[in-house]
Amino acid sequence: MLLIMLLTLVLVTLITFCCEAAFLLTMTPNIKFGNEFQKNVSLECRYWGNDAASNIRSVSRIAILKEVTSQEGALVANVNNETKWVVAPFLSPSVFVSGNASTLQDTFLRLTWPVVTFDLFEKYVCEVNGFDSANSVVTERSPEFVAAESNLTVNDILALMVIERQEERSYCDRKIAEANVSSLSRVVEEVESNKREVTQLTQNISGLYHHPMLQFWPEGSYAILMPESGCPLEVAANWTKGYRRFHTESEGTNHNNVSEHSHLMKPVMQKISTDYFFFQHFCVMIDSPGHPWPNGSYCISRRGGSCPPGFSSGSIEIDGEDTNGGSRTDGSLPDGVYKTSDTTMFYCCRSDGSPDDRVELPTLRPFYLYRYNGTCQDVVGMSVTEEEIIMDSEDFSNTDKYSNAFHPDGQVNNIIIYICYYSKV
Repeated sequence: MLLIMLLTLVLVTLITFCCEAAFLLTMTPNIKFGNEFQKNVSLECRYWGNDAASNIRSVSRIAILKEVTSQEGALVANVNNETKWVVAPFLSPSVFVSGNASTLQDTFLRLTWPVVTFDLFEKYVCEVNGFDSANSVVTERSPEFVAAESNLTVNDILALMVIERQEERSYCDRKIAEANVSSLSRVVEEVESNKREVTQLTQNISGLYHHPMLQFWPEGSYAILMPESGCPLEVAANWTKGYRRFHTESEGTNHNNVSEHSHLMKPVMQKISTDYFFFQHFCVMIDSPGHPWPNGSYCISRRGGSCPPGFSSGSIEIDGEDTNGGSRTDGSLPDGVYKTSDTTMFYCCRSDGSPDDRVELPTLRPFYLYRYNGTCQDVVGMSVTEEEIIMDSEDFSNTDKYSNAFHPDGQVNNIIIYICYYSKV
């Protein structure tokens, strides 16, 4: 049955485009939900290039797959030049499927949702099988296509489940009113089937609480180092960005460095004339409405004058190159004292849990935490890689220092900071 979404949503289409892909998934129309029901939304796979863009000369099958952890993916729908449609059980039965498998130009597969339902919000890929000019079997895939919802709250989800159940009852009432005595048994069977669908929907709704797009970053104001993939995606709040350029030792030999396979946002190290600089890029959360930070052993950067509950505040004083100044800032930054040469960075650290006990944090994009007490914190659904930052601070009369014990692992007098990079398993 249809789940009519009466919330104010924005359906965001995220497409990773590859210039070598001959087939492309698109969605029409561009959707914004308001007070009216959203209807007739189509997801279509079609050949978009000229003949040279594909090795396929005749198409035997075109399919749309739902991306899962396995390489094959889960079949949503397909069509070939011999058999009829195949639709996976999780796809709403109201979805209309049309398509054709023949020549490149005439091949397409289209899924049309009369009204947007939850099974639309997935990651898709289009797979096309056929034969090349030598009559060899060829398989080509489109770029990934992600349909992702935003501005969706827990209360909204509960309201959607109530609406779904109301629709189920209304549907059954209509069926009974239309039925005669001879078809009553069929209606009863359909009611039972609808009950099973409601049960499945309830399970799906429960699973949505762990959907990456519905995971809020923990509460409060804070900052984290920015990886090369950019800041995390946040449903309920926006990250702001900024960087600090540190003027490091430039009179003697400079020893700035990062881990061999560093994932930090670029640029990291820079030389201008005889001056050496080191960059730290930050993602700054002004005020997240999420849950409290989990117990564990890790640090984040402080923002807003105080730490979120459960953390203790500390700082690192970094003695920059005395000659020529040259340190500077841009955009939003964590708490600090930013001078033309010297810098004081403030941190929030906690050690109220074991780093081996996995904690829950959003997993949609990679992110960094600071290492604390010798071990990177484990995070559910993420692999972790330990990295390091080495900043060659002032050689002459160095004044690097910690304010207390609440700071990331590392050292002063040539700054070393140990960091933990998290990416999806």
